[in-house]
Amino acid sequence: MRNLARELTLWLLAFALVGGGVAYLRWGDEKWKSAADAVIIAGLLAVTVDRYVKLRLRDDISRDVFFAALGIHLPDELKDEILAIGDCKLVRRNMSVYYRLKGSREDGFLYCDTETEFEMENLTSHPQSFEHHVWVGRAPHGGKDPEYPITFVKAEAQDSYEYSAGEFELQERDHERGWHQSVKIAPRGTARFWSTTHQILPNRFEDVYLLLQPTVGLKVRVDCPEGIQPSVTFDHRLREEGEKLPSNTWKFKAAFLPNSTFRIAWKTTETAKGAVPIGPRLHIRGASEPSVVAFRDVG
Repeated sequence: MRNLARELTLWLLAFALVGGGVAYLRWGDEKWKSAADAVIIAGLLAVTVDRYVKLRLRDDISRDVFFAALGIHLPDELKDEILAIGDCKLVRRNMSVYYRLKGSREDGFLYCDTETEFEMENLTSHPQSFEHHVWVGRAPHGGKDPEYPITFVKAEAQDSYEYSAGEFELQERDHERGWHQSVKIAPRGTARFWSTTHQILPNRFEDVYLLLQPTVGLKVRVDCPEGIQPSVTFDHRLREEGEKLPSNTWKFKAAFLPNSTFRIAWKTTETAKGAVPIGPRLHIRGASEPSVVAFRDVG
């Protein structure tokens, strides 16, 4: 309230100076018209140059104080990187990734449906544009690409939308297929996003997520058939594995910086298999399983 009163006082003073100077130029004595010009200029400077200088001085001082508190001996390249992180305008919250693995382990592949849900918060007082990305890697060697790798996308924002498989055109990149759409998020507002992908993956696999924006709060759940063992690794600077919950669920509360990753992996459990007698000296044992790593980005 005090800042608002000070701002109103400044504008009223400037208006009075400009208005008084203009009135004197029109009806006042000729010998004081140069003083009237000075009054008009002073009024204009009060709300233009003076205001700009103060804002610039405030930004420069805050930047210098920030780097002095952070470490004056840091390289300039590292300082610029840290400043860019501190200048982020959007942050992702309450991200949930749900893997549903189905199929037989005997043929070496599983059907994988992945549901992703999160919120994007606009930290600024101006509308911000967010690019909703959903990209899925090509099938690994020996696998098959489904016709529709993205089966559902949805957004609740100023420009809401909801599409199912076949209702949007997929884009092609070297090793992946995907889709993206730009969304406006209201000032200080929050938008919610959903997506579901479908893949055919080996029963020994690692899926890597790239988080393009800062992310706070992440939960991963993996439903899988018997004989498949899942694991989740959060590639965070604290090297924490996150909180392990029931039902193959992992929760991580710390914040991820932009361009961080987390990984979901699964493999067949090692089970002791007795030899199957076929003849006097002939036995059949289990074959080795494929191991593949994929990568996907999350806008």
